[in-house]
Amino acid sequence: MRNFEALATHDDLERRFTVTLADGAVGNVRYEWRTDVLGQPRVMRLLHTFVPRKVRGLGQASLMTQAVLTELAAMGVLVEPVCPYTQNFMKRHAARWGHLLAPPAI
Repeated sequence: MRNFEALATHDDLERRFTVTLADGAVGNVRYEWRTDVLGQPRVMRLLHTFVPRKVRGLGQASLMTQAVLTELAAMGVLVEPVCPYTQNFMKRHAARWGHLLAPPAI
């Protein structure tokens, strides 16, 4: 199932990204915008990652996180990972995703 490619759909009103995963399962990443100094890059705080039980342990959280980070990179948004899974993911894959990490809030 790791070869399955996922795309993130941004729902600005609900403040989440939804991703259709293997077997049609739907996961999501919830967020909030961080309020910083005007003129600074926009920062999205990734709060919670949810993967349905039926596809847990199959690499789907990783796939979903990559899809969301790809979308954020395209949006020109920096990331503050609050969710423990996302924090660990970004540490493990710093070479690929470290450029998206936001500096600490002022």
